[in-house]
Amino acid sequence: MKDMWKKKGFTLIEVMIAIAIIAIALVVILHSYGLGISMANESQDFSLATLLAQGKMAEIELEGFPEVGGEEGDFGEEYPGFTWRERVAETPMEDLRKVTLTISWDEKNLEVVTYLAKRE
Repeated sequence: MKDMWKKKGFTLIEVMIAIAIIAIALVVILHSYGLGISMANESQDFSLATLLAQGKMAEIELEGFPEVGGEEGDFGEEYPGFTWRERVAETPMEDLRKVTLTISWDEKNLEVVTYLAKRE
């Protein structure tokens, strides 16, 4: 009868502990995977906003010396959810304007500031 209790193998408690450790590890891995995807999407949107700001700022520079004031708009159907707002302010120097361009999407903003001089 004593030999019956000396069998080799895992006890129920050892199996339950192993399953618990595996379950905790899987939860952590899946959470990290979700965060990685979220960060990749956010990075992609930020990169797109940066490129849109660069293109819009180039348009503003090509128009010449800007008038004081503001404008706003969107980027059309190609970039839904992305909008822009331009503010032009005077500076202490008469031939210099401060241009602030804000790109907005998903309650986030990217602001770019530059100064444009009057060309003669």
